[in-house]
Amino acid sequence: MFDRIFSSRRKGGQIITCLTCMAIMIIAFILLSSVSYIDFSEDVTDLSELVFKDDSMPSTIDLQSSGSILPDISTRMEFYGLPVKMLEIRGNSNGNITNYGYAAIHDEHIYYYNSSTERMLYTMYPDGSGGSKLSDDGPVFINVFNGRIYYSNACDNLFIYTIKTDGSDRRKLNDDSSWCINVVNDNIYYINESDGWTIYSMNADGGNRTKLNEDHSQFLNVVGDRIYYCNQNDDMKIYTMHIDGSDKRRLNEDHSTYINVAGDRIYYSNHNDFGKLYSMRSDGSGKVKLNDDASSSINVVGNLIYYSNGSDGDVIYTIRTDGTGKYRLNDEQSTSINVVGEFVFYFTWGGEYNSFGSDYEYTVMQIDGSNWRRLS
Repeated sequence: MFDRIFSSRRKGGQIITCLTCMAIMIIAFILLSSVSYIDFSEDVTDLSELVFKDDSMPSTIDLQSSGSILPDISTRMEFYGLPVKMLEIRGNSNGNITNYGYAAIHDEHIYYYNSSTERMLYTMYPDGSGGSKLSDDGPVFINVFNGRIYYSNACDNLFIYTIKTDGSDRRKLNDDSSWCINVVNDNIYYINESDGWTIYSMNADGGNRTKLNEDHSQFLNVVGDRIYYCNQNDDMKIYTMHIDGSDKRRLNEDHSTYINVAGDRIYYSNHNDFGKLYSMRSDGSGKVKLNDDASSSINVVGNLIYYSNGSDGDVIYTIRTDGTGKYRLNDEQSTSINVVGEFVFYFTWGGEYNSFGSDYEYTVMQIDGSNWRRLS
């Protein structure tokens, strides 16, 4: 349909049909009346999470497969001088990766760690049906990008592996024990435990492996052209640098964990104030305390923050990003919160020890706290 709408004909030279003009004007009116600019990707057919650069927009929008519609609209709008910029395209959210990236969503499928099968990679539909195994590997820091799944393989020293979303074409990409994998715009950023927990990058095919810093780094977030991390060499203060490793800056004076960069703000647990939840602007200014709870496993999704409340038995709470509307979601000790589609995945304590020596039970529930079930 869109191809017909945006078609043009030649009649003594190129002309634009009235239908094309009308469609362009409608799109332009909608976009320009609501935002100062909007980003589209070159290829949205294989990618699900779109991150807008405009401060007036939400930080993330989940987009399912849309054929070739958006790339075509993007090209046409750019041709006619309408405001279009490139998207940042990523394989998982910062909040999930901060919490070990046990689950990711892409193109009407959820990909997740299934501990009931000795830590294997599974997929299911967003409604929870159709669960099936893709790999015998133990996946953590799962990213889904351009038709492939990337993960650290817990069954092979946390080396980075990739397979297609149908489970075929399995490849090993490096020999580094890799943490906090961020797949962003055809590049992989990760913390290299094998080299003193420093930050590395490489291409999505494993080439061009590059060391980016010398700091003992934790909680890696990559947003736009900046990298954010906690520097263990400097009492876990938050640092930022350019994605090429240049322009390193310290952003705060707090001992910080579980950082989430969302929009133009950074959310974190402030251990200088008993682990309470704080936020600040991405340049380090405007620090605000959001709650009085000991907060861990922080995961920011839209205007909600999910966290494990250490002041109330480590159960899961949500709170708005402005600090209002605190709400309790469950009644059991919970950690490693991942939010994917309509589901919250987390680990809870108290199960029987499995063959890996863990008594954690992997659990999933609806985002409102209902319909929970064990995956282990």
